Amino acid sequence: MPCYLFTYHAHGSWLPDHPRGFVKRGKGYLPSDPQLAEKYRGNMKESTVVLKSPEQRLVISAVLEAVKHINCQLHYVATDQTHIHALVSWSDNTA
Repeated sequence: MPCYLFTYHAHGSWLPDHPRGFVKRGKGYLPSDPQLAEKYRGNMKESTVVLKSPEQRLVISAVLEAVKHINCQLHYVATDQTHIHALVSWSDNTA
């Protein structure tokens, strides 16, 4: 049974200067990099997004609705001010 944990970070909420490091596509998990974070901030066209309670409830509702249309089982969904986690699985070989 394929099982996936999807994590979506709010815009600007986890930049390369994060104390726990950051992930870069194709390079994996990297150590904190304050200089690169400044470049990222300089390229941001919008402010950092903070997911307050109304937005968190909206995101959870959207995930609950979405799983009805993609034939998967939602095991867990959680949010905080910076990101969303959704754990889903399929009973077939969907990937």
